[in-house]
Amino acid sequence: MSDRHSTGCLIAIAGAIGSGKSTIAGAVSRRLDIPVHSIDDDKRAVGALYSDFPRWVEEGIPFPDEFRRRVYERTLGQLADLARDETRVIVEETFHRAELREPFFRSAERLFGSVCLVEVAVARDVAIAHLQKRARDEADHLAGRAMFDAFAKLADPLIEADLVVENNGELDLAVDQVCRYLEALVADRSAES
Repeated sequence: MSDRHSTGCLIAIAGAIGSGKSTIAGAVSRRLDIPVHSIDDDKRAVGALYSDFPRWVEEGIPFPDEFRRRVYERTLGQLADLARDETRVIVEETFHRAELREPFFRSAERLFGSVCLVEVAVARDVAIAHLQKRARDEADHLAGRAMFDAFAKLADPLIEADLVVENNGELDLAVDQVCRYLEALVADRSAES
C-alpha cells in the first residue's frame, strides 16, 4: 500500500436530517483544512434528471433507492477526481440505508485507503428546530420535517460508526470532538507508516 493510501481517508459525517452534519463538516473542514464534497450538490444534479425530484423535496418523500444509487455513483466520480490531489476529503449525508452506504464506503475505501464514519446524534426536538430555521433561511434546502419523520422510520442504525458525537446545542463541543479524533487518527497512521 502506498504512503498516500496508508494516511488517506474519506471522512463520512452521517446522521439524521437536521442533526447538523453540514455545519459540523464545514467547521471541521475550515479548522483542519480538509476539503468537503457536497453530496447535496450531486443530489441536485441527478435530481435535474427526475421530474418528480421537486415534489419529493417539497413533500418530504424519501428519494428512491435507484436515485440514491445514481447520486452515490456521481459522488464517487467526483471523489475519484479529488483523490488525485487530496489524501483526505469530507462528505456528509444521512447514509441511512445500510444496503446503499456499504457499497459506497467500499468504493471510497479503494479511492482513499480508508473511511472514517462519524455519526452525529441529535434529539428530535433539536433537529426539528434546526430544520425549521433552515427552511426560513435557505431557499434550496433539501429536507424538512416530513422527510425527517420519514427517514426516522427507514434508517438502519450506524453500528459501524468510528465516532459518535452529540449535537444537542453544543456545536463547538461536537466540532472539537471530531477534530481531536481526526488529528489523533492521522497521528496514529503517520506513526505506523
